[in-house]
Amino acid sequence: MALRRNIYAPDSLVSALGDEALSAAQIMQRLSCSQPTLSRLVRDAGTQVLSLGKAQQTRYARARPVQVEQALPVTRIDADGAPHSCGYLHTIGLLNGSRTAWVGQRKVQVFDGLPWFVADMRPQGYIGRQFPARIPLLGLPPSIADWNDNHVLQALSAAGSDEPGNLVLGRAALDQYLQQNLPEPVSTRRKASVYSQYADTKAGQQHSPSSAGGEQSKFTAYTQTPQGVQHTIVKFSPAGTDAVAVRWRDLLRCEHHALHVLHDNRQAKGAEAAQSQLLEADRVYLEVQRFDRIGARGRRGVVSLGAIDDVFVGQRNNWVQTAQQLQRLRMLSETDVQRISVLYAFGLLIHNSDMHFGNLSLLHDGPASTQFSLAPCYDMLPMRFAPTAQGIRPLQIPKVVPQADLLGVWPQALSLAQEFWGRVIADPAISTGFAQIARAAKP
Repeated sequence: MALRRNIYAPDSLVSALGDEALSAAQIMQRLSCSQPTLSRLVRDAGTQVLSLGKAQQTRYARARPVQVEQALPVTRIDADGAPHSCGYLHTIGLLNGSRTAWVGQRKVQVFDGLPWFVADMRPQGYIGRQFPARIPLLGLPPSIADWNDNHVLQALSAAGSDEPGNLVLGRAALDQYLQQNLPEPVSTRRKASVYSQYADTKAGQQHSPSSAGGEQSKFTAYTQTPQGVQHTIVKFSPAGTDAVAVRWRDLLRCEHHALHVLHDNRQAKGAEAAQSQLLEADRVYLEVQRFDRIGARGRRGVVSLGAIDDVFVGQRNNWVQTAQQLQRLRMLSETDVQRISVLYAFGLLIHNSDMHFGNLSLLHDGPASTQFSLAPCYDMLPMRFAPTAQGIRPLQIPKVVPQADLLGVWPQALSLAQEFWGRVIADPAISTGFAQIARAAKP
């Protein structure tokens, strides 16, 4: 009898779970025990074991001791700014593991690492590097490059009230969202002075709570635009008139032209783009409206193609191949695959060498849905000609030829690229040197 009590002690249940989330039937088979014995083990294990879900969906998992709410509530903010509870996120398994369990209204899912709908909330890029300074009392590593998933969840649940997309993790972050007051919108008249101040203070680190990704110098703003007051991301060129500053001025103008070409042709060519406007002041400022924000407080679900590929595809070859696979999985429409193909071909034709999987996003309705639609295009510019650490490099401009997957959309993309390069060449603010590049690059 002593041996039997040892076999069916709470520690045996904890060990059997490991890094997994198991059903009652799976545990009883693994331990060769009965349902009453399992119920006793769960009860005696206390906080070491989590019970996730209800009825037939119930799963049991080993609780991971981290400094974050064990049942981390996830709240969706709708288009009107109203909060809606949509489930709970749990960290499970061993400390050297990295697994999370999502308990939604209808099912339990286990992910290696963070779920796809949380992955892009991780602080990243130029603005994200400022995140640790906002939460010094948590004692997290000062560099976000050193953060593991536990660090990310601690940070988001403590101060992640304004991350990309429409989700808020944890009660403290939700309280911050509910209590926050929007700043006074930056008027058109004040933009030059306000933006200059933001840029001079390292991208407005005191004014930019949102961790929009990307390494280009930028800050977020709530500002007056031709479409009314909008949440925006503002990229800016370096100060001065040296060759590097001039090149970044040219590239920001190019991005503005690319977005407008796509927006102006969205009905005929099918690919929507984020709306933008340029401001010429001490620097060039490119103001891009955020498509994950609606009005003053409304939000929209958005996720990078990379976060979706990592969970459902696992290849990250190029945008088109991932989109085609998502269509096969019935997660993306044929129309959106066509649009993504046009965007990818257009990017090739304008020499965008930075079409990574964080530079294309999909819209979604929340964690319970795996139906996606293409978000407006952004970060579309000829990055092949961007300065490097060595400054401006003389480059050969290769002839761009279509790939097999792009033959059907090549004429559309070619027409868009010709219009783009034509606008760049005709822009009197483009430098003489870059105008020569544009003439050579125009197909």
